[in-house]
Amino acid sequence: QLQQTSGIDGRKRENGKDSGGEDGTLDVFKQSGGTDRCSEIIWKGEYMERLRKRKEEPQIYPMGAVKTENGMHFSIASVKESCSLVFFEQGKTEPVQTIPLLPEDKIGDVWNITLEGDFRGLAYAYLFDGVLCEDPYGRHFSGRENWGEKYEENRVLHALFSEKEYDWEGDMHPQLSYENSVIYRLHPRGFTRHSSSKVKSRGTFAGIT
Repeated sequence: QLQQTSGIDGRKRENGKDSGGEDGTLDVFKQSGGTDRCSEIIWKGEYMERLRKRKEEPQIYPMGAVKTENGMHFSIASVKESCSLVFFEQGKTEPVQTIPLLPEDKIGDVWNITLEGDFRGLAYAYLFDGVLCEDPYGRHFSGRENWGEKYEENRVLHALFSEKEYDWEGDMHPQLSYENSVIYRLHPRGFTRHSSSKVKSRGTFAGIT
């Protein structure tokens, strides 16, 4: 019996070998940031698929990774031709599972999919047209835990899953269209970092709320 898992480019692997090569070496893909730096990913050993696509009734979800009753829903806006979710063990750089999104998973410019399975200890990023990218809607990331440390240039950060959802206390999404919205942007750390802000948790999201 053949055991199948997915490589980083979404191709099937049989008995631990990628369908594109005898040694299981996956295609070289470019890191995001507009550079020509590439990372070669080599599979080591077997990894059973722990996440699966789940069919659910259409609903309105916020962007990013959102916990649902039966799994996790992912939404991201992109005009790219192809999109895949790439999962990693936290702190690791070698992917453990890749799930390609299909044309039917795209509405307008928004790719979305609901997955079920065991998300514990995992982090994720997106693969658009062969380029690995961070989730711009991610709430937590691994790899930059210490403020001010020098990190590798153009390194793609992996998004983490929120351990608990925020209690909106009954607030509902207003569902306003973009053309009827006024959007403000600010730097959360810089907005309250100075002592003149007079908040308890300076330089954090808690300091704003």
